[in-house]
Amino acid sequence: MYSFREISKDIYWVGGSDKRLSRFENLFPLPKGVAYNAYLINDEKTAVLDSVDASISTLYINNVKKVLDNRDLDYIVVLHLEPDHSATLRELLVNYPNATVVINQVGLRIFKQFFGDICKNVQIVKEGDKLNLGKHELEFVFTPMAHWPESMMAYELSQKILFSSDAFGAFGSIDGALFDYEAGNNFDLDEYRRYYANILGKYGQRVEAAFAKLDGKAINIICPVHGHVLKDKIGLILDKYLLWAQYQSEQKGITIAYASMYGNTKDAAFLLANELAINGVTNIDLFDVSETDISYIISSIYKNTHFALLSPTYNLEIYPKMRALIDDMKMLTIRNKKAFIVGNGSWAPVVTEKISKEVSELQNVEQIVKALTIKSALDDSTAKEVRDAAKIIAEDIKNS
Repeated sequence: MYSFREISKDIYWVGGSDKRLSRFENLFPLPKGVAYNAYLINDEKTAVLDSVDASISTLYINNVKKVLDNRDLDYIVVLHLEPDHSATLRELLVNYPNATVVINQVGLRIFKQFFGDICKNVQIVKEGDKLNLGKHELEFVFTPMAHWPESMMAYELSQKILFSSDAFGAFGSIDGALFDYEAGNNFDLDEYRRYYANILGKYGQRVEAAFAKLDGKAINIICPVHGHVLKDKIGLILDKYLLWAQYQSEQKGITIAYASMYGNTKDAAFLLANELAINGVTNIDLFDVSETDISYIISSIYKNTHFALLSPTYNLEIYPKMRALIDDMKMLTIRNKKAFIVGNGSWAPVVTEKISKEVSELQNVEQIVKALTIKSALDDSTAKEVRDAAKIIAEDIKNS
């Protein structure tokens, strides 16, 4: 079986999708599956750009063979060695043993770590090097740590197509709609943000550096390794990426994340959300950290100007699910936000101070309202403190 598409003259998508995989990197939920995109240029010389995950290896090899139509494969261009893009390289080389692997020096080291010394022919490329295929020519743009050290892109000069590797991608399978304009209302910007924030978010400065290298290059099509091929929405995605890379919020709003064992901290979270709405805040995302995967909460924090964390004390520490969220926020270098902290506890309510300390270590994150401690459950006094805090937060959101 094969399933491929021509995306531009002599350039083909030869990837596929997996709707059975439940978690990307065994970590991030995939309710809509995931696409593994790979591309083939069928010119005087032939070249594939990247491989795919092992789950669709048979489809990928069949696609390559069908597009080549008994021609040999001249080049295997390796832009990124993460296994969801390289797992089928060994099988590809078994089928095309004379192909030259085009790779950078760091990539070759990682290639050998995965596969050993299996290449007969290797061509090492450097920043700005070009690979001529006939009518098509690829220029290599190095993007180290966006998000692996060997990561690079390839820019096809004749048709101005950017093969962007992990950049500009999204979670979600290709359900027939390969191009962004074919997706209609199923084009999901939230999944682009969730992908960026959790996969590339830590490396904002590196993403900015990649943007600088692309400056001045006209781009007609972007071919990422996940998500849709971008044509109509290139401007939208580039604008969002630049915003995210600079750790700037998309909208005036707040992400409220709470942990609650018996419902008392939850009551405070819902009271806060209710009071914010009363005071004119329209963008409110409310999450139970025990029910919602962290990747969605991180994406929401990226989007909004403000966040609130509410947690009970647990064994004299931060509640484990809240602890995991905070650890992720620190690892992904969340910054440039306004925060509000609420802690709860019955016999030793120490969590407020502990979360405040963790949040204070985030870059340019200001706690605009004094952290609040609830003892066991809301009472008239602490409920009033939540309401008063909501008024201050709401005003700050509107003026941000």
